[in-house]
Amino acid sequence: MIPTVLRQAAVSTRVHRVPPIVGKVLGLGTAAAWSFWYGVHLPGVRQRDEFYLNLEKTKTAERAHAVSEFVSGSDE
Repeated sequence: MIPTVLRQAAVSTRVHRVPPIVGKVLGLGTAAAWSFWYGVHLPGVRQRDEFYLNLEKTKTAERAHAVSEFVSGSDE
């Protein structure tokens, strides 16, 4: 049989499980992060990318028009 002093030492050094409330908080945090990422971040990135794509297309079209005018020699 284990003496009382050793039994108490073994009980006090036992690794405890994570309390259920911590698991719920982690789950809520994960759900909030997922909601932010897919509900706010990615739509914002998509909108930004579309803006810069349209800006680049506009600049390219303007440059092409300027080059074609320069090559054709119409300075009017």
